[in-house]
Amino acid sequence: MKKLMVVTIALVASGAMFFGFTKLTTAQSFHTGQNVSISDKKPVESTVFAAGTTVSINTEVFGDVFCAGQNVSITAPVHGDVICAGQTVTISGQVSGDVRLLGQTVTISAPVTGNATIGGQSFILDESGSIDGDASIGTSTATLNGAIGRDLLVGSEDISLNGTVGRNVTATVSTMDLGSAAKVSGDVTYTSSQNLSKNSSAIVAGTITQHEPTVSEQKGKAVLFGIQLAWFAYALITFIFTGFVLALLFPRLFKNVSDNAMPKPWSAMLVGFVAHLAVPVVLFIVFASIIGVPLALLICGAWLLLTAVSGLFAAFYLGRLVLSDSRQKNALVVMLVGTTLLAFAQLIPVFGILVLMVSVWIGTGMLLMAITKHTPNPTYALGETGKTKKK
Repeated sequence: MKKLMVVTIALVASGAMFFGFTKLTTAQSFHTGQNVSISDKKPVESTVFAAGTTVSINTEVFGDVFCAGQNVSITAPVHGDVICAGQTVTISGQVSGDVRLLGQTVTISAPVTGNATIGGQSFILDESGSIDGDASIGTSTATLNGAIGRDLLVGSEDISLNGTVGRNVTATVSTMDLGSAAKVSGDVTYTSSQNLSKNSSAIVAGTITQHEPTVSEQKGKAVLFGIQLAWFAYALITFIFTGFVLALLFPRLFKNVSDNAMPKPWSAMLVGFVAHLAVPVVLFIVFASIIGVPLALLICGAWLLLTAVSGLFAAFYLGRLVLSDSRQKNALVVMLVGTTLLAFAQLIPVFGILVLMVSVWIGTGMLLMAITKHTPNPTYALGETGKTKKK
């Protein structure tokens, strides 16, 4: 019961509310390696987790898709949500759900029946692509030739709109161009120091309103949304990569440490919480003694390292909680699931901060409990070690 409460309150519930992980615990398909290609003749009847340098999904998927890689390509229909990050992300198969994509170059050339959240350097919505719901875009450049069913929210340096938007357009940009095929059924509200460029054949059913930015806004806010999402893409990939490498090198360590929280998660979280309150106080006292400055520096370094890796141990613990016993045999799979869930859960406004805090507390608590458990009591008596026995 305790284990279930921690998952629900701290980690899993947040991910479930935001990304629809309703089938996660019952059906998953895991694929990792240098080059991951899913090209089965039969459809995949499960949620797909894929990570590698190259990820290609060429088989119809009845479930959500979570993927990360340098080059990501989805060419087959996906009957669920798609959440992927990579240097190049291309969606050319129909998605019957929402898409959340992060990458240097993101391209959608197929219908998306839900909403889309796009972040990175460049985004292209091809003429053959469409987004039935809302589109939220934060990129340096955006080329929109396809249809968007509802509202368009964009923060970009340059945007070219040559498709249709079912409702309103709200943009913070440097330059904005409405091409000959552009059609906006609502209003266009944009913040820019430059006037919108509108082709004579472009149609805007509502009003066009321009807001002049201040100098600081012009330099910062126009691309702030894109920078934030691009930073998250980088953080997501590095978090998953670091966890993957450490789990590859030290699988037993992660398993043994997480064992401390499996039967008593509240204890691990409490230990971590108390430690994060007590350690700064201890460091202050030791620093204040002057003579203890070198010792304080050592403690501070060790504490920072412990805190830095605590999230990875919490992610591994989360992966073990989510997966069934039969799925826990591969430490890499457990880490992949845990880091992906934890990273995306932290995207949730306000609640994501709580998820981050709880994950650090649990991870730190598990590590401290493991260190205490495996550190023998000090023995100061040296015994006969330094003496030579008489004959």
